[in-house]
Amino acid sequence: MAPPQPKHSALSELLAPITAELGRVEEELTEQVAGFDKRIGPYVDYVLRGSGKRLRPTLALLAGGATGRIYDGHITLGVIVELIHIATLVHDDILDEAKLRHGLATANSQWGNEISVLLGDCLFAHALKLAASYPTTEICRRISEATNT
Repeated sequence: MAPPQPKHSALSELLAPITAELGRVEEELTEQVAGFDKRIGPYVDYVLRGSGKRLRPTLALLAGGATGRIYDGHITLGVIVELIHIATLVHDDILDEAKLRHGLATANSQWGNEISVLLGDCLFAHALKLAASYPTTEICRRISEATNT
């Protein structure tokens, strides 16, 4: 998947220093889909492809860049926050009984609430698994705190 392209020139200028890294986030998201059980992967792929602008990974990468260098951990953090965001959207669409998101049928309108709840849960659990892969517990703890609101 290619990263979404900004339409505004000021935004393009802001994103220019992290374009390659946003591409790496997209590549890593695609790799994460391959890591899911083959019965779940197609559902994950569907919701990732229709998920929008990647604002949260962009913010993670810009923050990393502000420290002087973007490391692999920033890429992983971008993936984590995007997976959590998508999980919450899947669950939100169930509660709102939404039929469309970004012009595509929502997971719940495609496959029903039961599969969609489990899909959102899988995305969330996978994001936490990635957060737990950091060498320290700090990221996992911070992600847990941020999602506990």
